[in-house]
Amino acid sequence: MKKVVIIGGGVSGLTAGIYAQKKGYETVIVEKHKIAGGQLTGWNRGGYHIDNCIHWLTGTNKNTADYKTWLETGMLEEGGIYQSESLFTYEKNGKRLSLYHDIVRLQKEMIALSLKDEKRINEFISDVKTVQRLIGIGGENHDEGLSPFSKIKRVPRLLKYIETSVGELAKNFDNEVIRGFLCSLTTEYFSSIALLVTFATYTGLNGALAVGGSLKAAERMTENYLRLGGRLLTGAAVKRINTTKGVALSVTTEKGEEIFADAFIVTVDPKIVFGKILDANMPDYLKRLYDGKKTARFSAVQCAFSCDEDKLTFKGDLIFDLNKEQSANIGSKRLVLREFTHERSFAPAGKTVLQSMAILNESKSLEYIRAKNDPARYAEMKRRVSSAVKSAIIEKFPNLCDIKLLDVWTPATYKEFTGTETGSFMSFAFTGGFIPKRASGKIKGIKNVFLASQWLKAPGGLPIAAAEGRLSVNYLDKYFSFQRKKYKKSKKASAFSVKNPA
Repeated sequence: MKKVVIIGGGVSGLTAGIYAQKKGYETVIVEKHKIAGGQLTGWNRGGYHIDNCIHWLTGTNKNTADYKTWLETGMLEEGGIYQSESLFTYEKNGKRLSLYHDIVRLQKEMIALSLKDEKRINEFISDVKTVQRLIGIGGENHDEGLSPFSKIKRVPRLLKYIETSVGELAKNFDNEVIRGFLCSLTTEYFSSIALLVTFATYTGLNGALAVGGSLKAAERMTENYLRLGGRLLTGAAVKRINTTKGVALSVTTEKGEEIFADAFIVTVDPKIVFGKILDANMPDYLKRLYDGKKTARFSAVQCAFSCDEDKLTFKGDLIFDLNKEQSANIGSKRLVLREFTHERSFAPAGKTVLQSMAILNESKSLEYIRAKNDPARYAEMKRRVSSAVKSAIIEKFPNLCDIKLLDVWTPATYKEFTGTETGSFMSFAFTGGFIPKRASGKIKGIKNVFLASQWLKAPGGLPIAAAEGRLSVNYLDKYFSFQRKKYKKSKKASAFSVKNPA
């Protein structure tokens, strides 16, 4: 039985481990933290549970391949989905617009806001429906695709979205609420094709929440992996992958333990792999993703508050613009609020968790990361931002004046937890004119080490992480198949030379 070491126990690592075990490989996941799951996690504070990861999960439509993957890995249980009425709501000057899963309702409410934009709205909704069908989640039952003829006819209309950013798309609309609505989920910088896919995914009933939250999902995946015979080594950060003549032999942990294997799968941020734990050059395409002008890494500063459930005036996620002073103090243009009344176990009776998220660019993220080296300065940054966030919430919703802070986490938290250089929780945001493609998981010059993480394809996220984990097992199959053929060929050559000496 071939032995495989998997570095990192996040979604990619657990997915790789699960499918490798099913294929008959002997695997060990080496994870630096006490539990597996990576960012798919949560924690308790003062009698409340804080959920870190899943704002919404792509792959909840039963007609999709992602749904099958989630069931097979344990990310989801059959029937374990909470389908909210809307993905998010944007509010400006007392007016609200929500991304409903009912696309007809979405279209009607957009038009009701701005008859002047009716033609543009209808075109946008039509294009959303085209993307639904491209994904295979179109039609009344969200299970229809496009015929080859329809693709030729309709897909060229989508090219304009590839070339433009969300901000540029929004400028085509006259109504300020619609403009803010379009920009609020992904920011102005992001490519508008990504926004179109998001709208198509959610309105195609392919985006929902896993019942129980992120930590429970991670626990299910971990239990599934262990039940299949996998081994999980926690509290074991990898210091080095030991190679000789283009072949990896073992990994050495920071505790000095050496683990030998026949192949290795690396699921962490490639930026902390090449030239650090592995003596090899980063693939050129990955370099361009990190250094390119059309891609960017981002993170967020987040706060969690306790809140009286009956004082909330919205459901799900609500996004609103910050004023100049608030924006300067928090470091972002908008604030995302998320409530958890759908998870009764997360809070005492009558209470719920109210979480805020402010998206930060790479420069602002690095400020938090650098401050972590000075505990007093870092604590003050957290105090200031949590105070500013609380003030912004109370100004927006005066009836929430008695919310109490539970916790604050920042890009420095993500860096400490996952090792990502800038505290990114997804891979690369990309703007108009950039067409994301997948970076190869193979490493030039190293035969038996493979990459598998959300960093191989923008914009990252859980479905890409899982897909890369699964694909890495195909690399294993091909590598070991080649080795077997090579061995058989050498055996035949050896036998021939003995029978027919020169």
